[in-house]
Amino acid sequence: MDKLTNEMIKDLAIRLGLEPALLKAVQLVEAAGRDGFLADGRPQILFEGHIMYKEVHKKFPDRDLAYLCKRYSTIFFPKWDKSKYLGGVHEYKRLELAKEIDEECALKSASWGIGQIMGFNFSYCECKDVFEFVHKMSESPASQLDLWFKFFKNYGNCLEYIRTKDWKAFTRVYNGLGQVDVYSQKLENAYNNFKDKI
Repeated sequence: MDKLTNEMIKDLAIRLGLEPALLKAVQLVEAAGRDGFLADGRPQILFEGHIMYKEVHKKFPDRDLAYLCKRYSTIFFPKWDKSKYLGGVHEYKRLELAKEIDEECALKSASWGIGQIMGFNFSYCECKDVFEFVHKMSESPASQLDLWFKFFKNYGNCLEYIRTKDWKAFTRVYNGLGQVDVYSQKLENAYNNFKDKI
């Protein structure tokens, strides 16, 4: 499999009409500078148990959520809980456990690849369902970059906020309302570090 390069990020930035350092900053903050894949060839993921809770409730409004919280306490809970993360390859153990409840909800509840795009955002990446999204996320860095391009183009005001360096507004749209100050500062620092280097 091809490796992600700064040239690929630069090319995508040009397609999006962005300064390359802006996109590099998002890669550094969202995927810790990794290329979107684990050493074993699977996409980088981070499983979010509070999203799983929401997705299951939406799809199965009559399910006993309290029972699921008790039975699957490491991957099913109502509020974000960073302590449940295992990181790296071990996030797939959490994903597999979540699939025991429902595969579609599980895939929607992880963030995927270089841009760490949540599975439930598949439609913004112009995929017909989360299964197509995950398939494309698994193909190559180029495929992940293409999904990232579509997400940036279609989701909220992502492009405008990052283009104008409105770090807090971008963070709110891209990451949600949790830890806005932390993520926006990380983005600004990463941008300042790369603005003359890429």
